Amino acid sequence: MSSDIARSSSVDENGHLCALKIYLSEIRRMTLLTRQEEIDLAVRMKDGDRVARELMITSNLLLVVKIARNYEGIGLSLLELIQEGNIGLMKAIERFDPTKEVRVSTYASVWIMQAIKHALTKWSKMIRLPASMLGKITRMSRVIDSLCQTLGREPQIHEIAFALGIKECKVREMQAINIRPISLDLVSRNSETNIGEMIADTHCVDPADHAIRQSDLSRLATFMSCLSPLEQRIIRLRYGLDNGGEEMTCDGIGMIHSVSGEWIRQIEQLCLLKLRSMMMGTAYVRPRRKKKRSMSHVRV
Repeated sequence: MSSDIARSSSVDENGHLCALKIYLSEIRRMTLLTRQEEIDLAVRMKDGDRVARELMITSNLLLVVKIARNYEGIGLSLLELIQEGNIGLMKAIERFDPTKEVRVSTYASVWIMQAIKHALTKWSKMIRLPASMLGKITRMSRVIDSLCQTLGREPQIHEIAFALGIKECKVREMQAINIRPISLDLVSRNSETNIGEMIADTHCVDPADHAIRQSDLSRLATFMSCLSPLEQRIIRLRYGLDNGGEEMTCDGIGMIHSVSGEWIRQIEQLCLLKLRSMMMGTAYVRPRRKKKRSMSHVRV
């Protein structure tokens, strides 16, 4: 089933690009209107001539594509931006007044940009952004593209902030807002699994790490069995092996056994030497001491 989804996703993307190429090749054949032709068609439109209205719209479709490219990569595809811009163009054509000394392209540009911005505000994000913030993000994207061409690399945060005339924290905020979330159910192009299945669970224990830890604990238990019961208890309390992972100080252990913390520290050092010798496969040599303290009085 996942392979079917992957194939359908690839087909949809290829179909999207194919439709865009066909649309662009068709509208390039349209000729631009002169000022007088625009006035004549606008007058005919007032009389209900639908052919004049259609000709007025098709002659300005390239203008929509030009404006839509400025908003590409913000949240909607170029074809979706063109569709929304065409809606704005049709509204502008219906409200165009031929008595005003202004070209259709100049008048329609405002309507096209307004329609595209409205669509981006409504559909490009899971959380709707205000139009003012969307305008700032669009301006930042243009500045970043310009700096990439000028510098030949990705611009730094301070370079973007200097070009925009704002603080670096504002640039970071807009970049964080501009991140587009994706669905975890989206199928990857290079495999038949969705993205959610390829993301590691940070709360799950890695099987390899778990196996290594169990092996280390097993070896430690073997080495610990060579120590005396008192030495084993001191090491377990000192390093939290039997206390829920909570380590105890030498003084704390000494209070439990009614001895000083310094004496517990010495026993700890001797135990570590023994364990290290067993791990390295060498014989343990007990250091010479002037006076051996009896451990018969220590409570185990």
